[in-house]
Amino acid sequence: MKKISLLTLLVLCCGMVMAQKVVSEQSVPAKFVEDFQRQNLDVRNVKWYQLDSTTFEVRFIGNNNELQSVRYKSVGTERRYFVDLQYCPRAIKDTVRHRYSKYKITEVSIVSARRESSYEVRIAQVKSFLFLKKEKDVRYLLFKPNGEFIKEK
Repeated sequence: MKKISLLTLLVLCCGMVMAQKVVSEQSVPAKFVEDFQRQNLDVRNVKWYQLDSTTFEVRFIGNNNELQSVRYKSVGTERRYFVDLQYCPRAIKDTVRHRYSKYKITEVSIVSARRESSYEVRIAQVKSFLFLKKEKDVRYLLFKPNGEFIKEK
């Protein structure tokens, strides 16, 4: 019984920590909201997140039914298109398999910023227990559009 209570408490605490990142549109600087609305007319499921004191991210479903996000910073904007793992270039999968053999790809996105595009790959050591997954040692890798490794962030 103690294990169930502890597990329930852990899940609730994690949910509260994650919920603190979500912010209302009114909390976001007006210039970011206006820019987003001007460029994204036909979107749904819009959620704003505050990543730090000057960075906001909006995640949404685009008109092509794909999850996307736009990250607004005081120095610029970057757009992310989330990619299903099956469409991730083989060169990226091979690099992760050989250089980071203890890690699993957890998220792939195409990032467009300053008229350049790259792949950002989120990897982590994943441990599973029943229906819970715990990620340990999360890392972000950058790749050129052709799949060539650039660096670890």
